[in-house]
Amino acid sequence: LVMGVTILVRFVSNWDRPVPISAPFPVLDDPNGLAAVVPAAAEEAGLSPWQLVFLALVGGTLDSFGGGGWGPVTTPVLLMEHNIPSYRVVGSVTLAGFFVTLASTLTFAFSLGLEQFQWPVVAFLLVGSAVAAPAAAWVCRKIPHKWLGIIVGILLIVTNLRSIVLYALARAG
Repeated sequence: LVMGVTILVRFVSNWDRPVPISAPFPVLDDPNGLAAVVPAAAEEAGLSPWQLVFLALVGGTLDSFGGGGWGPVTTPVLLMEHNIPSYRVVGSVTLAGFFVTLASTLTFAFSLGLEQFQWPVVAFLLVGSAVAAPAAAWVCRKIPHKWLGIIVGILLIVTNLRSIVLYALARAG
């Protein structure tokens, strides 16, 4: 919810101050260590190398724990940086997400066994994704960066508000 509001405010108000991802973790600003591995990618993303590594760790962890989180965590953060076209952000996150998903899937397959997967659901999701992905990629290329950021912010707010309301109703009832 907070991420959605931050993104929405940033894009609606043309707020150009970077969001300090590393504020609660000052060690992420350390210029040594992983910063030597990812400087070009971090520079292109408009983040410090530590912020990019932290973003990847959080997104990958949430994706593996909850079956989703890579895109919802990484895409909004990268969209807030104005120096990357939105279609490149979405495409890059999607490409990296493939490998995140592959790693998670292999880990679950080897630790739980293939019989634990809901194969009819997997097949349905694959077909739906194969149909929707090309259209979504085309739409992301056509929507201006600012509007894509506003749409993402609104979707994050609506999705999270719905979850909060449903949780509150379940607890009250």
